Amino acid sequence: SLLHLHNGIEGRGSDQGDHCNDFSKRKGLLFFGSTFVGFPLVSNAAAGGDKGTVATAGKDVALRLRRVPTFTIVDNTGLPVHIFDGQSAARGYFFLTYKGAEIVLDDAKNAAVEDDKQFWDDARIISLPLDFALQLSLNKTVRKTQSGQEINSFYTIVSTPEDINSALNIDGGNRFKLDGAVPLFFIEGMKTPKKEGDGFDSPVYFQKNQLIRDWVKSNPDQKLPPIKVLDLRETFVTLMKPGGNDDKLKDISFVTTLDAKFAAMDCSKKAMEDGIKYNMTNLVLVK
Repeated sequence: SLLHLHNGIEGRGSDQGDHCNDFSKRKGLLFFGSTFVGFPLVSNAAAGGDKGTVATAGKDVALRLRRVPTFTIVDNTGLPVHIFDGQSAARGYFFLTYKGAEIVLDDAKNAAVEDDKQFWDDARIISLPLDFALQLSLNKTVRKTQSGQEINSFYTIVSTPEDINSALNIDGGNRFKLDGAVPLFFIEGMKTPKKEGDGFDSPVYFQKNQLIRDWVKSNPDQKLPPIKVLDLRETFVTLMKPGGNDDKLKDISFVTTLDAKFAAMDCSKKAMEDGIKYNMTNLVLVK
């Protein structure tokens, strides 16, 4: 099945497996008298502190996450594609790799029935920054279809199957079996020069192999230390706490791949040429 194949979900939490099986089964457009449901703007997620301090913390965290691209599927006008659960909820997906989104889109095209083929042929992949995707994934919204039906809208950030499996092997617990869990790999004490200003960052990686390559390149004569793992959502919530008490995270930097950066640039260029913008008001439901 399509997201099962992409995300190596076998053995993960039942909630994640259910959502992913949904995507593989529902490739037809769904109409409630109208194709679209409303979708609201999302406020910054934060925990504790006064509004001014929270705003400052949020800006700092957003700038760090904004350097990381995600990829999502939209129609030819920029309406994001969501899966309808058959009852009262819809789910959209943000992929950390272009390939992940491409696998899903290709699968939908190949499985589309005749009436839906044009829709899927016109659908495309666009890139959005991780700070935007993460805020959406942490919020549930309740909206109505234009025919009056209320819809709970959810979002999931999708890692790669290899990195989910690596995180499960390192962590040994169940948190990376949960819906939307995204591993961040790091080596204790590893530092990289800040891109702006003096000092050093503590890098965390979305792909374990990239962490290993960077470590070996900088430390060719040293044995690879133990690799540890954090969860993206837990890290985000900790960073958003004004005056957070975890000093290990204060200089954290999020490292993405060059492939992802180049793919994001290409997606953005094509979207600009075609006048496509991600629509924050409506979405497309598929069944």
